[in-house]
Amino acid sequence: MTITCISDTHSLHNQLDLTLYPADVLVHAGDFTGSRVHNQSDALDFIQWFSEQPFQHKLFISGNHDLFPYYKSLEFSKALKQYPSITYLQDSSVTINNIKFYGSPWTPPFYDWAFMRHEPELRTTYKLIPTDTDVLITHGPARGTLDLTTSGHLAGSKALTEIIQTLSLKAHIFGHIHETSGILDTSVNASCLTHHYKLKNPPKQITI
Repeated sequence: MTITCISDTHSLHNQLDLTLYPADVLVHAGDFTGSRVHNQSDALDFIQWFSEQPFQHKLFISGNHDLFPYYKSLEFSKALKQYPSITYLQDSSVTINNIKFYGSPWTPPFYDWAFMRHEPELRTTYKLIPTDTDVLITHGPARGTLDLTTSGHLAGSKALTEIIQTLSLKAHIFGHIHETSGILDTSVNASCLTHHYKLKNPPKQITI
């Protein structure tokens, strides 16, 4: 199975040409919106665009910038029903060709955004991840893996690191920390924007 991974497009999704990255599955690891002012309209525009991408399977989660799914979850769920070709994961899973994907949007607190919890709460949240998960999709990284910020801070979750150590993952796909976009072993930071919010990081592709 080949997976094209993107994340942190922040309303610039229309500038991506994903036909250059054919795969069995397309995964977006959150932060598909950018501003507070246009969050709802940007979210609706994204799911329309996402549904049109030429992949058999399309999975996505929310991130800390995605306020519309967080504060208006019922409206968001209603909108998603119009697009049966895409799958939204929020502390839930889907199995494709015997590969189990699990998605969770939560990250440690960072200003006043969405889907944020403190580490004790995250430990409880991440315990929901099934032990037979093959591909884990979270918005943020685990502590110590592709999570170093420009200020020298490790921004990943300790609780996530702890739970990953108990799993046998084929891949962990995330974003959130733009400046460490890349692949390290089975970890994929799929952030498409740079630290300065420029769309310069290409989609990542993995085969599992």
